[in-house]
Amino acid sequence: MSTSSSIATPSAEQQLLLLRDVYARTGVLHEAQALQLRMWPMGVFEHAKETEARLNHTKKEIDFILKVDKKTEPSKEEMEKRCELLDKNVKWLLGEDWLVRVRVRKEVVYRGPRKAPVEKKEQPNDDGSNGPDGYGPHRNAPAE
Repeated sequence: MSTSSSIATPSAEQQLLLLRDVYARTGVLHEAQALQLRMWPMGVFEHAKETEARLNHTKKEIDFILKVDKKTEPSKEEMEKRCELLDKNVKWLLGEDWLVRVRVRKEVVYRGPRKAPVEKKEQPNDDGSNGPDGYGPHRNAPAE
């Protein structure tokens, strides 16, 4: 009687989510993430002749530069929808604290919102101390 076990391979979506966490901890962008950032603008802005993504890891900003023929450029409303879709995807891939800009003919046509990173603040303990063990400055204080 043989028993076998298998470890399920995560889906591509799950793998990208894991890479987002790795990027957040290490600051190293995986080739799979870089590929998404290169390919997504071509799908979202299929009217663009060329697309380029420029990342600033320090500032957590990404600029998508599009070369577009005015004859095939979508309406302002349609362009806004496409930019919002790209913004949503970038934030899913890299994190909510990234700023996304889209430029056409050197002009910024979209600047997405950026959520501030959540900072961990020390919470005071019940006795008002900030010590991790619950004691802090009142450790040797006499009981009242």
